[in-house]
Amino acid sequence: MLSGMSTLKDLSKIEDPAERAKQAHGFVLRGREALEEARRLRDAAITEWRKTGATQRQIATELQVTPGLIGQIDSAAKDGQ
Repeated sequence: MLSGMSTLKDLSKIEDPAERAKQAHGFVLRGREALEEARRLRDAAITEWRKTGATQRQIATELQVTPGLIGQIDSAAKDGQ
């Protein structure tokens, strides 16, 4: 077992498949948590950005996402108020 894995490449060095799966699963869980937090931060920033007068289309273009996503974030922000 290689405790304290720092990279996914390190995982491939674990010979025991059960231990490799456990360590990989840990990466998956941490990745999900990081993704959720990044989305919260992004959505809050977009909400704040919209308050400056930026349009959905402007923000969508800057972030290379659809205006629909910005609309969903707007709606969620309004529901959360």
